[in-house]
Amino acid sequence: MNKKIKIAFFTGARSEYGILRKLLFELQENSNFEISLIVGGMHLLANYGNTIQEIRKDGFKIDAELNFYSNNAEPTFDNFTKAINMISEHLTLDKYDALFIVGDRLEAYSAALAAHLTNTSIIHSGGGTLTKGANDNIYRYNISNLANYHLTTSRGNYNRLMKLPILKKENIFFTGSVAIDSIKKFQIENTRNISDYFENLKPNNFVLITYHSATNSEENIPLMLKTSVNFLLDNGVKVLITYPNNDTGSKSIIKEIELLEQNPNVITSKSLGAYKYYIALQDCMFVLGNSSSGIIEAPYFNKMVINVGSRQEGREKDNLVLDVPAERQNVEDAIIKLINNKQNNSLPENIYGSGDSISKVIKVLLMLKNK
Repeated sequence: MNKKIKIAFFTGARSEYGILRKLLFELQENSNFEISLIVGGMHLLANYGNTIQEIRKDGFKIDAELNFYSNNAEPTFDNFTKAINMISEHLTLDKYDALFIVGDRLEAYSAALAAHLTNTSIIHSGGGTLTKGANDNIYRYNISNLANYHLTTSRGNYNRLMKLPILKKENIFFTGSVAIDSIKKFQIENTRNISDYFENLKPNNFVLITYHSATNSEENIPLMLKTSVNFLLDNGVKVLITYPNNDTGSKSIIKEIELLEQNPNVITSKSLGAYKYYIALQDCMFVLGNSSSGIIEAPYFNKMVINVGSRQEGREKDNLVLDVPAERQNVEDAIIKLINNKQNNSLPENIYGSGDSISKVIKVLLMLKNK
């Protein structure tokens, strides 16, 4: 009997799990692999949706639940070192052929350091990206330096990693984002719309909004949220707001969300989950905010995106994405432009893959059999 490749997947936030979900289902059915999850960070915080419940509902094996944040916590040095210690302890007790890390959050960086310190091979998806307006830029670069295998989500990201002299070129691969595979499957199978989940919303009567902290700039994100929502409401447009990640500064954004949701035309969600989020992308008029999902996923639904401020500066963007400064007049001008231009004749550029990324990732993972 062939020995299975034992891979742990670290996830510390809803966005990471949403990206990984379809890949995990595929690997679970593949006899070459034994997979499990190490779950921590935002997943265990009630104020951010307690999203570990989504993982449990999907039925994946969870090897460790690591609560290194107190509730409502924003990242601190103590949380960071606590995460490294907890993940290191687990990796010492339960040996894996590799730890799979996606993205660039501080929790992901702590997982990479823990794996490095315990001599656990690291597979990283998402290296080579640039986001000049967020501290994630630093974490991502450091994760790439620690990783053994690199799965890049765009051709530009691949080329960027290939220029780093410290990395082994033969271990850098362009796979595209596995999230695009999930989107393609959803678009074939889905029969529902937003009204099935929110009775106040209908297709094309709302804007989908997600604002995260701009951790590497002085932008007043709570004010941008308030002014953009009120401007949409004044123009007869309803809004669906999803909560931010727990980055430094997120508490002030959440406080503003809690004030805005007193209006019946403002719907909020701590976490929609991947499926309902795709329905929201499918049915919204357009997307507004500074989330990476507006850059990577929204164009595959042929949706226009108003990308506000510097958080995603440097990331490769589709022609459906409008970059605007985090200034009230610029955002309002962009909103009016999209409200008045209801017909979108542009087609997505497929920067982040064509829906065949999972097969490419599995091909790379099978290389571990020979290690």
